[in-house]
Amino acid sequence: MTRRLHLLGRGNANEGEHQSERYADGVASGQTGARKLGVDGTALARQHLAGSVEAVEVTGEFLGKVRQTERGAVASAAGDQVGELVELTRKGELGRVGQQRVIDVLTDGLGGNGLHAHLVGLLRRYVSGTAQDGADASVSVLHVVHRVGVVALLNGLDVEVDHLVGALGDERVASGIGTDLVDELLQGHHGALALGHTDGLAVAQQVDELAQQNLKLSGIAKSVADAADALDVAVVVGAPDVDDVVDALELIPVIGNVGGEVGVLAVGLDQDAVLVIAQVGGAEPQGAVLGIEVAHLVELLKSAVNGGGAGGGFGGFDFNGADMGDIFGDIFGGGSFNVINFLFVEFLTLVVGLPMTSLAVVLLLGGRTGRDGIGGATGSSKSHNLKSLSTMASEVQKGNAPEERKIQRLFRDSAVTRLIKRCNDFGAGGVSVAIGELADGLRIDLDAVRKKYDGLDGTELAISESQERMAVVVAPEDADAFIAAAESENLEAYRVAVVTEEARMVMEWNGTVIADLSRDFLNTNGAVKHAGVRVAEKDRAALAKPRFRSLREMASSLKCASRRGLVERFDSTIGAGSILMPFGGRTQRTPAQAMAAVFPVLPGQETDQASVMAWGCDPEQTCTDPYTGAYNAVYTSMAKLVAAGADYKKVYLSFQEFFEKLRNEPERWGKPFSALLGTVDAQLELGAAAIGGKDSMSGTFLDLDVPPTLISFAIAPLKTGEVLSPEFKEAGHPVYLFSGTDADSVKAAWERLHDLALAGKVRAAWAVENGLAEGVMKMSFGNEIGFAAENTVLDWFAPMPGAIVAELSDEVSDAVRIGVTTAEKAIALGADSASIEELAALNDAVLEAVYPTKTRDSGTVESFSHETKTRVAPAVKQVRPKALIPVFPGTNCEYDTQRALSEAGADAEQFIVRNLTSADVADSVERFAAAVRTAQMIVIPGGFSGGDEPDGSAKLITAFFRNAAVREQVTALLEQRDGLMLGICNGFQALIKLGLVPYGRIMDTDESFPTLTYNVIGRHQSKLVRTRVCSTRSPWLAGTEVGDIYTVPISHGEGRFLASQELIEQLAANGQIATQYAGLDGYATMDTAFNPNGSVCAIEGITSPDGRVFGKMGHSERIGPALYRNVPGTYDMHLFASAVRYFKK
Repeated sequence: MTRRLHLLGRGNANEGEHQSERYADGVASGQTGARKLGVDGTALARQHLAGSVEAVEVTGEFLGKVRQTERGAVASAAGDQVGELVELTRKGELGRVGQQRVIDVLTDGLGGNGLHAHLVGLLRRYVSGTAQDGADASVSVLHVVHRVGVVALLNGLDVEVDHLVGALGDERVASGIGTDLVDELLQGHHGALALGHTDGLAVAQQVDELAQQNLKLSGIAKSVADAADALDVAVVVGAPDVDDVVDALELIPVIGNVGGEVGVLAVGLDQDAVLVIAQVGGAEPQGAVLGIEVAHLVELLKSAVNGGGAGGGFGGFDFNGADMGDIFGDIFGGGSFNVINFLFVEFLTLVVGLPMTSLAVVLLLGGRTGRDGIGGATGSSKSHNLKSLSTMASEVQKGNAPEERKIQRLFRDSAVTRLIKRCNDFGAGGVSVAIGELADGLRIDLDAVRKKYDGLDGTELAISESQERMAVVVAPEDADAFIAAAESENLEAYRVAVVTEEARMVMEWNGTVIADLSRDFLNTNGAVKHAGVRVAEKDRAALAKPRFRSLREMASSLKCASRRGLVERFDSTIGAGSILMPFGGRTQRTPAQAMAAVFPVLPGQETDQASVMAWGCDPEQTCTDPYTGAYNAVYTSMAKLVAAGADYKKVYLSFQEFFEKLRNEPERWGKPFSALLGTVDAQLELGAAAIGGKDSMSGTFLDLDVPPTLISFAIAPLKTGEVLSPEFKEAGHPVYLFSGTDADSVKAAWERLHDLALAGKVRAAWAVENGLAEGVMKMSFGNEIGFAAENTVLDWFAPMPGAIVAELSDEVSDAVRIGVTTAEKAIALGADSASIEELAALNDAVLEAVYPTKTRDSGTVESFSHETKTRVAPAVKQVRPKALIPVFPGTNCEYDTQRALSEAGADAEQFIVRNLTSADVADSVERFAAAVRTAQMIVIPGGFSGGDEPDGSAKLITAFFRNAAVREQVTALLEQRDGLMLGICNGFQALIKLGLVPYGRIMDTDESFPTLTYNVIGRHQSKLVRTRVCSTRSPWLAGTEVGDIYTVPISHGEGRFLASQELIEQLAANGQIATQYAGLDGYATMDTAFNPNGSVCAIEGITSPDGRVFGKMGHSERIGPALYRNVPGTYDMHLFASAVRYFKK
């Protein structure tokens, strides 16, 4: 099939020439209506005024006449109207001026040549797409979709805008140009002719940047500047199906940043015909121009198509025959010049088929793809039964925490994230959604998707919801850099798709297109559905009734039960950013109502910026009335943030909704409908916006329905020093109620409390959930400070959404005083009183059988003490010792460790152990061994490497260290260079399995060796524990004294130290038992509340015989000045500072 080429010669050449002559004569006589624009050139270089008109033909005679007048025959009238648009452009408000105003300005003064009406019609056609929203106009141009944009080029402070002089019919235009051709043209150019001047233009300024994009243009920078005075006519062509171009004197092509649609190619003409090739840019216009003498260009085209030989041809096109003359005849003959237009580009890219440059590349990052999760999105909404366990188990997505951690590490690198244009995680729908949402036009290669195992077909690859995968869009020139960065983090990243201009999502598998869908169809979101909604009338009287009749009833209720056994299953100190622990006070019994954390920053960076987050939900209320329950949930979540020190005016919300299957029953639809109305009313009253959320309407199993559930999550920023905690701090302080009877009075109460907090007068605060009695009881638990009520008129057990109880340091007059804190460890509400110990026991017992917090009594244990008079010292001193931190898959404490070491004065370096391939492992071994050779310390941080169980924990680490090359260098470090080693949590497990503790060398272990196994309680434990220093033999403990008590975070499921009695006695005698778990009295204990894993003899850490190797379960690296504000204690054991001093002595 012969493709029709876009040839200017096939237009109405006579009419075009006639209009050209008439227009040029007008220019010569000064009567054309051209406008002289008195605007600042530099400002317009990046703020573009764009329009769209049809293609033109310009003759050599016409250009000659214009050249004679362009320096002196400019119209004198100032372009006030255009100046107005320029000013709006600078303010980013161009989109607000409206369609008619833009048309008026762009067409004003273009009458007199017979084409004014036609131009106005064209502008009305194209400017109708102008952005009416100011936000859409931030690109400072008209929004042009599949059209052409042009920008007035600068000529000092005078800019000439000329008229339309011809027209052509619709034609199809190519969307790119082969990069191979670009290289050929560059290598053979006889001189570069710029489309414009050097003052502020992309052509002159962006050469270096474009050179980095494989265009190799740096060599033409000087010739660009030298050619600044050349008179050029430019044409810009855009995406597929562009049927119009613009011609004007002194114009520059817009490359990118015009609604994301305009500008991939440009063609120009001066006194010697030239082809101008531009590369797609980014957020700002950028382009590349190349001047080629016509004769040389023809030779290049012949060579590209015919392979350098004569005759032949391609695609039925003869470059040496009649077709050649048809194409070039008007261009090169008779002294008459035509705009070259986009003929050559279209021919080379669409007929010859040279590769076209993609707009962007889509990379798949992270885990591989399997059958897990296929159908998960729909499976979560199905009605299941017991058979589903065997027939639909593959629908369940399988997490991969180590892989997720590696992705997090990669995305903390700002140099990497700046390469990302768009990014999507993999969830429902897999590749088809995660990649399909990234751009309107996509071509996806499913064969490129890497699999966990063979056998997956195209459909499975397209919809698998395998986890820990990310789809990332980058510029083509950035793909290799991104892939290299991912590989350095032990991650796979590879190309799976390209972004195309055609708005279709195309999927290929095994060389066949298996999906080809238009974006318009995909954007329809399926068939439109309608449902009836009926909100039944609710009896709300029960919502205001007191829930309890006494303190003991309240303390032993499921509604107020302690959740400590559940909460402690999750790592609450990961990342060393927790300002509040989940449970606070000396006894860690007062629950925090908000999460408060320091913003995560990299080692070497500091911040006092934090965030607080809380939730609100009362299932009993939403069951009774979804509207009221959701309404109160918003108030409660925001009140919790105010009680945590935040300003309610800075709060944002997110809602989690979970309702029964709605079917076609209006009453069921009425439940989520009324709940959402409740949130809307609360948001409007409080001025808080919901910025996200998640819903599920599939909470039905057989004949069981979930209760109507809407959880309000609230989040706000604040400073670390502004965070408040809820446990009572001191006896003798007044306690006040801050509340209101309507939205305005509640907000006023919140503002008053916040002002007092900023003044340092609020010692503790609690947002009321299940009544005032619950609040004062739980505030008392943490530090065992009692409370005595003074206001018996209050209903202590009634719900009070939005109310806050606060312990103040001073008296105030604009809140309700309800009582006082007491030294007596009891809660007294008039005649109703009970001891804190009794209430806490009742509160803990409610869920003890489900989420245990206690184990059977294991008796007493000896507290070891070993006084050390001398310690080992290094033979070679170091001013700044180097500490090597190996990072294995699953390691999650490397940043905290590096920060602690660096702040202590060490040169701390992370080493990523890569194990994707056998070659990666070999390379890691070689490089790590070399790194150990120059290091003074090795610190193995915590995590969950190789699986978190006794047989799997630290297996990968130990296998790595047993490699002959690594083993040799570690031995040399410890035995020849007097180096140090530290292992924390997972690192401690590795040291024991290697024999480094307690024996001081890597050795083969057997059943007689000590080990770490499952916690006695049978679950993960995360909390703060107290540890007692038993020996200071180790250089790591040189900053401590025997008997010192340090509070340290723990987070593990298998930290129980076991060893024979004989070995324990040997370790104690040699001073190798470094630390023990201790109770509130400062002595070693087997109580699970303080000894979280049931370690024999309460052992928390041990050392090698000489003390140079130290292993411990507690995370002594998770320290910081703003952390754990609600649990008193001494946290810094000076481990890292002591290690640095060891090398400095």
